[in-house]
Amino acid sequence: FFLNDTATTEIYTEQIVGSVRCVQETGYIISTDKKLYRKETDTWAAVQCSALNEELGQIEYIFSDKTGTLTCNLMEYKKISINGISYGEVKDMQDLSRFPKVSNVDFGDSNLINAVEDRSHPEHEPVKRALIHLALNHTIICERDPQGKLSYNAASPDELALVNFAKFCGVEYQGIDEENVMTVSFLGTVMKYKLLQLLEFNSTRKRNSIIVKNFYDNKIYLLCKGADSIIMERMNKEGERKLDATMENLSKYGVIGLRTLLLSDRELPQEEYNKWLQGYEEAGKKIEGRDDAVAQQQELIEKELKLVGATAIEDKLQDEVGITIFKLKEAGIKVWVLTGDKLETAINIGFSCNLLSQATYRIIIDAKTEKTVVDQLEQELLQLQKIQNHNAASQMKQSFEYALIITSEALTHGLKPEISQKIMRIAG
Repeated sequence: FFLNDTATTEIYTEQIVGSVRCVQETGYIISTDKKLYRKETDTWAAVQCSALNEELGQIEYIFSDKTGTLTCNLMEYKKISINGISYGEVKDMQDLSRFPKVSNVDFGDSNLINAVEDRSHPEHEPVKRALIHLALNHTIICERDPQGKLSYNAASPDELALVNFAKFCGVEYQGIDEENVMTVSFLGTVMKYKLLQLLEFNSTRKRNSIIVKNFYDNKIYLLCKGADSIIMERMNKEGERKLDATMENLSKYGVIGLRTLLLSDRELPQEEYNKWLQGYEEAGKKIEGRDDAVAQQQELIEKELKLVGATAIEDKLQDEVGITIFKLKEAGIKVWVLTGDKLETAINIGFSCNLLSQATYRIIIDAKTEKTVVDQLEQELLQLQKIQNHNAASQMKQSFEYALIITSEALTHGLKPEISQKIMRIAG
């Protein structure tokens, strides 16, 4: 009787567990959860996997990019630094009816508009130079409807925000013709440039350049925009009196979570351009090693750059990102986020989406050489050990939260097997 009773109990227990699992696996709990209901589209959560609950319970890590995942990928132009002066710090323009109606721009600083419109203004030429750069250096395609209305077709919302900002300020890109002549209108005055070369952005280059010939002065110019670390490496810093002020503005933009770019240019003597073009065309004809050869030629021309300015764009967070990440962390899940932003911006985004808090101990690995990366990692491992030993010895057990923040340059060295083990000891 005892054995039978035990057997009966086991069968009964298995039936209960099976019944609970059945309810879970049919997705009933998830598909009827009111917190997962989206009122705007009258949509309930749909469960496509019968074992979803069990699979969710096994998650230890979440890897995410930032743009379009944590953020909306809806860019709004906010600020610009030109000649060391930051514009966009105030919004004192009440009546915007006389300005073009453009998307992706949230700007209302009359100081910049005054500098654009007043040709005798001391900042007129630097501002004009920066806005023309924005109107030319991109890959946007212009389209016109049957009524002749101009619209832009952009590969990314970033580019659209930059070109629309220039248009808002009075510098309108009007397109490129069959002979590669680009047209820009500056406060109603038509300006034409011959597009000679386009050196496109990619994830390795982290910059976009064009080479144009100005029909007005018949000179050739290289315009280059990109990540500040990339542009700084290629800049001629001698005589750049406003570089420190510009970098300070960039840091301020990063602290409030704005995406930033540096603008630069230089004049190319005809002889230098002709010599470079010959090598560039030869590199493009190679069958083997073509990409490397082309990249080397691009490096040769993108040098001795002069500072033009810096831009700042906001990419807003998705709804309820912060509380979502907080709950994931509360469940013991480790969250990794990849972003192409500068360090200050990345840290600010971390606070905005609850990846970081004021109580979080931040381990920042930002060295540029292999040796200094190793030194930083070993120093942080020792510090972590001290904190953990102190907490273990303390009578009051304190929760300890820390975060690893590592730059792409440091991670390049950190991926080597002998160094990656140190990173995993921290991140594990």
